[in-house]
Amino acid sequence: MKATFILPLTENIVKILEKIAENYKTDVKKEDMKDGYFILAKPKLQIASAVETSNYIIHVWGASEEDINYLTTMFDNPIRTSSEKLSTLEFAQELLILPNIDSLSKDEIIDFMQLSEQDYDQYKKLLRLSVMRQSPHHAVEQVHKILEKKQ
Repeated sequence: MKATFILPLTENIVKILEKIAENYKTDVKKEDMKDGYFILAKPKLQIASAVETSNYIIHVWGASEEDINYLTTMFDNPIRTSSEKLSTLEFAQELLILPNIDSLSKDEIIDFMQLSEQDYDQYKKLLRLSVMRQSPHHAVEQVHKILEKKQ
């Protein structure tokens, strides 16, 4: 999940980010090229701050619902949140969890995964490309074979 928070410049952003970094057992790093800071935590969680006019803008990527709830206690409610698309491997792994995946139709998969038909076709294409690579992940190969049979 992605989120954007806003914080007035009067707040001590470094102190807040240090507290967040401590919670995730990592540290705050200074941006080389910009007037901002960032935190890298867990496998995918990223938090970056930047100064825009009279506010700090804090961008978050790879957050779980729990992460967003925690960050809300630090920054107040996000001004924007959105879902992030699954990687090809994550998509394959999610599909393999479904019972009787072989018997589900294309439309049932689209409904269950809450995809548009365009997203479904894009994942199918990415799976095909992934299978062509040397040593593709077993889950990717398995799902590719299953989806190729679906119309």
